[in-house]
Amino acid sequence: MKSLIGKLKSAYDISIDSYKVLREGKDVNTIVLVTSNHHSYIAKIYKDAFTYEEGLAKQGELIQAFIAAGIPFAERYQTIDGKYYTTIGIEGASYFVSLEDFMDGYEIDKLDIGKVEQIGSMLGKMHRSSEAGPVIFEHGTSWSLFGGNATDNFGDYDENELCFQELYDKLFQFNYDKRISY
Repeated sequence: MKSLIGKLKSAYDISIDSYKVLREGKDVNTIVLVTSNHHSYIAKIYKDAFTYEEGLAKQGELIQAFIAAGIPFAERYQTIDGKYYTTIGIEGASYFVSLEDFMDGYEIDKLDIGKVEQIGSMLGKMHRSSEAGPVIFEHGTSWSLFGGNATDNFGDYDENELCFQELYDKLFQFNYDKRISY
């Protein structure tokens, strides 16, 4: 982790007071909570096979567009070189790293109609915002734009698309015939 902390300091020009590894493993992306001057960030080390430079750049641009449109997203920070990612060498391999704001919260474990309406409203705002660029949603889901479900390999999945497909299947199963709109 010391190499990650050093890389974050130099690439993003921040001081780091403390850090805590939230998730780490050989074949999973590493997630590290980083604190600097009473501000919390999440550093992600991408160990998957489908994260690439262009995708990370598009994600950064899209996140900034969403924030500008008033959609709550964790801000992704640019390095001193102006990129939304840096790279780090670990045990002879090179990995992409991003730094974004930490957003406190929890995973939704039970949906009610109010949450579904809230999610639908945010999705509609995301699509309207995307129409102005820099990344236009034409098909699939937001994250499928950056590679996901491209193979059947473990870890290569787009959870948003899988959840959408599950919702679509359930609506079809119960003969829901109304248009879903925002």
